[in-house]
Amino acid sequence: MVLARKGVLLVLFVLTTLFLVSPMAMVNASKTTNDFYLKAYITTVTIDWQHSAGNKHVLFHVTEEGIVKDILNVEVGTFTLDVVAEVLDTEAVTGIVTAKYVIDFSGGVIEGTLTGKLPYADISYGKLEWDGIFVGHGDMRVKGENYVINEGTPQLPVYATVFDGYSW
Repeated sequence: MVLARKGVLLVLFVLTTLFLVSPMAMVNASKTTNDFYLKAYITTVTIDWQHSAGNKHVLFHVTEEGIVKDILNVEVGTFTLDVVAEVLDTEAVTGIVTAKYVIDFSGGVIEGTLTGKLPYADISYGKLEWDGIFVGHGDMRVKGENYVINEGTPQLPVYATVFDGYSW
């Protein structure tokens, strides 16, 4: 009898907990989001330091600055990217990169981080693959995919780093 009572109380406790949590889950699920899409074009690159481990792996710190454009290709602000390439295999031209960024545009300032993989790069032939993610906060919160597109030609590449996701 005592065991049955404890079982009933346990079931009631679990059901009450689920009942109280479910409205919170619905509130979070109904959060309004907006599309977020910016392209960053590098205009200045400063190599602060670099270290080699053997003849193949490089660790370096780079600061990149430039302009950002919206989906209509209209310039809307500037950015600074503080890049640390954790591992760069100079033979395979692959790597893992982390960075902090600041985007300053008419709607405010966003600060965040991006991380990603460089599965292949051959700058001499205009080929650069980048697979990353970003997250940021400030005057808006943003999150999404980060990738690179070439808007030029293989002979004269014009790379843009794309921040493609959503904001809330």
